[in-house]
Amino acid sequence: MASAPITAADVRTTSLAARMLARALTLRCPACGGNGTFARWFTLAESCPHCGLRLHHGPHDHFVGTTLVNFLVAEMTWAFGFATYLVLSWPNPAWDALTWVSVVFMAVLPVTMYPFTRITWLAVDLFFRPGGEGERKDTTPIAP
Repeated sequence: MASAPITAADVRTTSLAARMLARALTLRCPACGGNGTFARWFTLAESCPHCGLRLHHGPHDHFVGTTLVNFLVAEMTWAFGFATYLVLSWPNPAWDALTWVSVVFMAVLPVTMYPFTRITWLAVDLFFRPGGEGERKDTTPIAP
C-alpha cells in the first residue's frame, strides 16, 4: 500500500530521509512507496504508476552519479571482504581462489546492485531537490 506522496512542502528531516531511503532500497518509489518503479531490471519506468512522479528526474546525465555510487559500493564491499579474508586466513591464503572469487564478485555485484543504486540516487536527489513543477506526470484527462 502506497503512503501519501512526499511533496516539496514537506519538512526535510532525518526521518523523511530514512523513509525515502528505505523505500528506495526495496525498489519502491521514494516519494510514495508504490511498486512499479522498474519496467525491467535495467529499465526505470517513465513515472511512478501510483503518484505520477517522473522517475527520469533532472537532466539527461543525471544518473551518472548512479554509476559512481554503484562502482564505489562494489569496490568498498570487495575491499572489505578481501581484507577480512586475508586477516582470517593469514599466513596461507588461497591466492588462486581469491583471484577467481574477486573476478566473479566484481562482475556480478555491480549488475546486481544497479537498480538499488539507481533508485537510491533518485531518493537522495529528491530529498535535496524536491520535485517541483513538471516533476509529476499529469494524470488528469485533457478536456476537449
